Amino acid sequence: MDIESVYSAESVYSSEASDSELLSMLTSVTLNGMDLDGHELHQRLAEQPPSQRAELEAVHAANNRLTRLPTLLPAFPALRMLNLSHNQLTEVSDAILALPALTNLVLKHNDLGNASLPKDFGLLRHLRELNISGNNFTQVPPQVLELANLSDLYMASNQLECVPENIHRLQRLRVLQLGGNNLTSVPATLGNLTILQVLVLCDNRLTELPESICSLPRLRTLLLHANQLSTLPGSIVRLRALKQLSLRDNPLVRDFVGTIEYEPSSLLELAARCVKLHNIPYGPGDLPAALIEHLASAKHCVNKRCKGVFFDTRVEDVQFVDFCGMYHIPLMRYLCSSNCERLQVTERGQRSDESDSDDEVGGWRQRRLRRVLLG
Repeated sequence: MDIESVYSAESVYSSEASDSELLSMLTSVTLNGMDLDGHELHQRLAEQPPSQRAELEAVHAANNRLTRLPTLLPAFPALRMLNLSHNQLTEVSDAILALPALTNLVLKHNDLGNASLPKDFGLLRHLRELNISGNNFTQVPPQVLELANLSDLYMASNQLECVPENIHRLQRLRVLQLGGNNLTSVPATLGNLTILQVLVLCDNRLTELPESICSLPRLRTLLLHANQLSTLPGSIVRLRALKQLSLRDNPLVRDFVGTIEYEPSSLLELAARCVKLHNIPYGPGDLPAALIEHLASAKHCVNKRCKGVFFDTRVEDVQFVDFCGMYHIPLMRYLCSSNCERLQVTERGQRSDESDSDDEVGGWRQRRLRRVLLG
């Protein structure tokens, strides 16, 4: 499978290709590329005998000159697939709501924007795949988040500036295609999409990823190329189902380590570390409640050879992990200080000390990682 075609939403993850065997069996009318305007399309649809209208399940009218939805749509109550891509649509009228059986709606490469969908668009309870890539959306319309059965959402090549925090409402989502937008961050709530299999975030302006993405148990494809990522969350090695990871055209380079600046710790930080390191006893009668709470927030260093802790100050260290013998992926981790011994990973993907990250490094490769594309 070609990673590039995954990004463009024209391959196995596209609306046209997914469930292709099922869609090929639908009773359909195909009027693609006939240079029809709305009136001419209406005439073509009106030519269908009334007995066939009730049974028609798919209409393909891509690459025409449509500026609005056909007004005759309510005459096809059994319609499941509607493809009006590559037209000149500026809005989706309420006529779409008269298609209760609709499961696949392809409206990519039109002139749709934030206000183009009907207010009650969420009433399309059976809609599973929505492709509105290549339009003018700057946000995910709230009506889309009401589509409880939506499994595949394609919004690539729009002008999205953010992903809504409540994206997790789409609990049946398997494919989320947001490549080619203006995203600088994505919400941690993406990690709540527990059955998500494909996440496409390439060609944006992301500088970091939320740790929660690393807890997606079924994620198989993660496309992150052409962003501004300098590191990945260290727990990405726990994505056991991951088979495709694309990272090229990101500043993921070795000399990133040299840009790390170490700031001196505060007196509070140093004193708190001494208390924890030397196991100095204390209680409510010795310290104010705020200090006791602060001491309880100690975090242990990830270096297993180090017994240190840290509170507010830590060193953001980068561990370069070799997954395929050619490329090194930098993973972010936090150490208690710059003196803490770095866990080294050799060219063969094996570390030089006795910490337990060997299981993570070697194990991920053994758990069916098929492609690591770094350019």
